[in-house]
Amino acid sequence: KMMSWTVQRPDGGYRVYAKGASEIVLSRCTKVQAAGDIKALEEAEARRITDTVISNFANNAMRTIGMAFKDIDDLSPDDLDPVVLNSDGSPAFACETGLTLLGVVGIEDPLRPEVAPAISKCYRAGIDVRMVTGDNIQTAIAIAKGAGILSLELHCDKAGQVLPKRAM
Repeated sequence: KMMSWTVQRPDGGYRVYAKGASEIVLSRCTKVQAAGDIKALEEAEARRITDTVISNFANNAMRTIGMAFKDIDDLSPDDLDPVVLNSDGSPAFACETGLTLLGVVGIEDPLRPEVAPAISKCYRAGIDVRMVTGDNIQTAIAIAKGAGILSLELHCDKAGQVLPKRAM
């Protein structure tokens, strides 16, 4: 869900760059760079980024990638953060926490034109189609709607929201 790499700075020390699932990267950020300035990332600002940027991209079937960095003086790859955990429950490297958010991008991987008709054909033949993905749930739902896996008539309410237990 996230990867990082380290580059030696010309003035000494190192810069750790991180990229990955936007919600993971954002959760590890304590600062944000905006308009050239670095400021503390307040909880309200993190919520705003999640609600207006990440959700907007995801609802439009885009995969979101967060990008961040951290400047450090010494490269201590064995230092672990006492609080932050990786998705597998192991402690996160200290250099991958306390990051500064640079931005979030959305990447569209459009469905091939033959996907929706093929899924429709499966349903007509009595085959129930399931989608398994590691995508953000909002991205997965948007892709499944576009492919015809989730139909508005069967799986959504009148507002187009997926009904409970239709997507997990």
